[in-house]
Amino acid sequence: MSKLGDDLEKYADEAFSKGDVKAGLKLISEISGIVAIAGLVFTAVTVWLPGLNIAVPTAALAKGISMAAKEYSNMDEEQRKQVRAVARLARGGIGGIIDFLKN
Repeated sequence: MSKLGDDLEKYADEAFSKGDVKAGLKLISEISGIVAIAGLVFTAVTVWLPGLNIAVPTAALAKGISMAAKEYSNMDEEQRKQVRAVARLARGGIGGIIDFLKN
């Protein structure tokens, strides 16, 4: 059974695309259901994710990644890669995701 933390170490040098990150953000939001309620439930600094046209509070993203990590072992390999891409960039704070998507 794969765990997100273990795979982040295992695939430390993995390359991923903007498409992987966008798909990962979408998958995480679907798993968590947070995007629709994020503004009401979480009080955090809100940022705009370009290309997705959604505002996501930092705390909502962290909660979404946590929920996705629980489902990680049930995902197919492509979905796991997408979640790893978001989790890796999120380690540098939400600014890391924004910077990656801008370039």
